[in-house]
Amino acid sequence: MNKKGLSRNFVITLVSLSALLTIAMVVTGIFEYRKSTIELYTDFAYQVANAVEGHFTEDEIEAWAKAANLAAKGDLPEEKKAEIVNDKKFIEIKEHLENLRKNTNANDILIFYMDMNVLNSYTEAGYESNSWRPICYVMDCYMHEDEQYTFGDSSRFLPSFIDRTKSIIESGKCDYTPLISNGDMGYNANAIVPVVKDGKTVACVSVEIPMSKLQESINRFIIQTVVISVVLVLLLLVFYVVIFNKTLIKPIITIAGEADKFAKNSESISEVLPDIKYNNEIGTLAESLYKLEVDVNEYIKNITAITAEKERIGAELDVAKKIQATSLPSIFPPFPERTDFDIFASMDPAKEVGGDFYDFYLIDDDHLALTIADVSGKGVPAALFMMISKTLLKNQSYFSKSPKEILEIVNNQLCENNEAGMFVTVWLGILELSTGKVIAANAGHEFPVLYKKDGQFELIKDKHGLVLAGMENLKYKEYEFTVSPGDVLFVYTDGVPEATNANDELFGTDRMLKALNEVEASDIRGLLGHVRSEIDDFVQDAPQFDDITMLTVLYKGNEG
Repeated sequence: MNKKGLSRNFVITLVSLSALLTIAMVVTGIFEYRKSTIELYTDFAYQVANAVEGHFTEDEIEAWAKAANLAAKGDLPEEKKAEIVNDKKFIEIKEHLENLRKNTNANDILIFYMDMNVLNSYTEAGYESNSWRPICYVMDCYMHEDEQYTFGDSSRFLPSFIDRTKSIIESGKCDYTPLISNGDMGYNANAIVPVVKDGKTVACVSVEIPMSKLQESINRFIIQTVVISVVLVLLLLVFYVVIFNKTLIKPIITIAGEADKFAKNSESISEVLPDIKYNNEIGTLAESLYKLEVDVNEYIKNITAITAEKERIGAELDVAKKIQATSLPSIFPPFPERTDFDIFASMDPAKEVGGDFYDFYLIDDDHLALTIADVSGKGVPAALFMMISKTLLKNQSYFSKSPKEILEIVNNQLCENNEAGMFVTVWLGILELSTGKVIAANAGHEFPVLYKKDGQFELIKDKHGLVLAGMENLKYKEYEFTVSPGDVLFVYTDGVPEATNANDELFGTDRMLKALNEVEASDIRGLLGHVRSEIDDFVQDAPQFDDITMLTVLYKGNEG
């Protein structure tokens, strides 16, 4: 046996095995990561598409779709087309859909009608016919405004999109199988939802969500895996050169030579083997080598699982962080030109992402909407459900100034396709700035707290309705109270009173009220800072189990 041949074969085998393991890890990791990410984006796209349906009625979209089809054929007078696109309701819905597209980072949100007669009549001509345009646009909210289609425009899409849409129109049901496109803007997840009236599909809603981080994450995974594998191979080669060559290869060659001699002459007794004293050392080395092989294989398996899990969790957290970063208002004061009120809020998640959220916005010059909510669960699913809930509540508030009606409509929207069984508690109030009148409704949330000027903070023990997304067609009750100049409203999530110390003792509502009454109420920033400081002093080193979210409003009225 040749020593050089054995060394070369050992190196080639080691490198080949490592290369095969690296390729297997990369292929398996990419497949699983890509599959889970596509499913996540597709689910999000369908949630956005379902949210779009809440902005119009079936009668409205049916009338517009029929008119758009006539316009695409040249059978609709221009004055009638102008009347539709300049209609106040049409413009208002398009503005809301454009805001929804921006808030969800979607590439495109569009409402269209597919003329089945046109589609079927040109089936044999194929997709390449320039005159074959079965899609006519009702409304298009594209990220590049100069490329948006207008009412009555017609076009043709990719064959996969056309086939999917045709199937959905005929069945009147969504097909949740991922529909992925790869164009100039990279990978995108598409959702198509039919608008059905009296069992007939009158139009479709399409949403395209960019999967901007997919290829970047896959490339990063490949680089990390290859680097780890190369380092591992180099370490094994160094170990071979330094240790194996001296303690294993030479003894094996000697043993093989003696075995060859013994095979040729079974009667010969080796004089070399007793001098090597290899029995215990080679046996120990063989045992160590076997253990090393087992450990290396186990190590490679662990690296594969850990790397894939790390990439998956990293991608989820990255998406969730961006969702929350763009969802919660964080610039204070948010309305520096307004002197009749001041507002401040904070949200401290227990983990990387949270399920709590707050929101505030002017419905008009005289009405300020205030929302605080707590989504069930934690992590990425809660963050996505949080974003959808927040968007639906805000969009619906522009159609109605009744908190009761807003909660009832949004509850039914959230119940749709809620296969995960998630829910959200919500307190929603609308403050009339000219009078100080507050109309509010409570969907299973904590009691609000009110400070009357020259008084103390006290709970408003309102009547709770059931949480949103718990059951369809629920009815909620709204109530009124009035704030005067100098009064302060404080709302919060259950992470405040349920903060727990090392002895499993709750911070409680009484401690919260005491903390609120210890500082000047008009200093709303200092107010929230003091409450959080008191919670930290109470909890000390105990881990934070729930998100801590607070929002406070100082009403100044005419004095401001």
